Amino acid sequence: MGDMIGAGEIVSAVSNVLVAGMQYRQAADDRRAAATERRETQAHEEELERLRSDNLREEARLKRQLAQEQASRQEADRRTQVQMKIDLKYYPFHGLPGSIRENLELEYRDLSQKPLLALLMPDAHQEGSPWHGLRGRVRGDLGSYEQSDLLRVLFTDRHFAWPHARLYDNDLRDLPALIIETSHDMYLLDVRIGGCHLNAGRGGSRIQASQQVYVLRFPARTAWTPERVETLNRTASAREAFPLPMPTSDAELMEVNRELASRIVALCVVAAMDGFHLLHRQTYDEHFDKAAEATGLCDDDWPVDLGVPAHMAADPTYHLLHIAERHLGRGATRTALDTVTEAVGQSHSAFLTDKHRDKARYLLGRLPETNDTRALLTRLDARSRAAPAPAAASHPVRPTRTAPGAHSRDLYDKHEYDPAGDPLGTGDGVT
Repeated sequence: MGDMIGAGEIVSAVSNVLVAGMQYRQAADDRRAAATERRETQAHEEELERLRSDNLREEARLKRQLAQEQASRQEADRRTQVQMKIDLKYYPFHGLPGSIRENLELEYRDLSQKPLLALLMPDAHQEGSPWHGLRGRVRGDLGSYEQSDLLRVLFTDRHFAWPHARLYDNDLRDLPALIIETSHDMYLLDVRIGGCHLNAGRGGSRIQASQQVYVLRFPARTAWTPERVETLNRTASAREAFPLPMPTSDAELMEVNRELASRIVALCVVAAMDGFHLLHRQTYDEHFDKAAEATGLCDDDWPVDLGVPAHMAADPTYHLLHIAERHLGRGATRTALDTVTEAVGQSHSAFLTDKHRDKARYLLGRLPETNDTRALLTRLDARSRAAPAPAAASHPVRPTRTAPGAHSRDLYDKHEYDPAGDPLGTGDGVT
């Protein structure tokens, strides 16, 4: 019995040990599971905390960015308001920038078909001076070119310095334009011209800075003679109804000098206009000589090619014929004949148009008849019997011819024409 009891106790003890071991393992497993759960919970909480931190940082960044954008918009609005006030007070045209371009688009729709712009700015000290209204006279002198769609004259409302970035960006971008600035007192006239988009895409800057092109010292009363006053009257639109008088007083001298000043400014504009159209148009009839005669300054100070060498012109042959006409007007008949010969000869690869032939025949008719002139006329007749050339893509303009004018180097004490000036930006000087 005692042995039986002993064996049962042993079994019980073993059983207890096994149970205790299982309980220990279960407890260990429970502890491990709890530790794992705690680690996972901690990791999850740490991830949530990291995400919360990231979200807070992103929120703070977005708030800073939003604040910066709001500050930038507020600063831009403030600058816009300040710039608007400045523009309303100082912009070359009244109204907001861009309004002139909008007006031109209303007038022409396709701005590529718009004629060359000429912006005449007022003198910085013109109000109340004897020169007030000079721009109106200049515009009147340029009226025939506006009617022929060669030019579009606009008055700026304020004086400004060119180049002018805001004027270019808002109103003149991609538009060919001349900027004309004058300054004058009782004794001196100074003309400056700049512009943009004038060089027909031949390279170089799209902006031509303002530069001096003409300086005139007004003549004294004793320098005016009846012949010189008659030259001005002969080329004036109101010469019969309102002829200019011989100046016998300071007031009359001022009137004659005002007339001379307006024609000088118009001459400078016409020179730049001719240069522009020479670079762009076929069979372009140049107007400089007529405008020069209207000033009464029919001397030979300007270059015969008007600063545009023949090889740079859109129609070198027709330009050469105008150059020949100027040589002829200056009495250089041999040079004129050589230039006509060059013009006819260099067109060997293309047929001459009727305008080319008519111009060449007109010049040959003014030259002494020689074997050379007869040979050229024969060549022109042979060209006229050949197949016709395609129609020239040029605007129809009535040809102008230079009337004879008297030389007048002593018309005033001093005048200066700057043939080295290059407002068109062609890069070529006088040849």
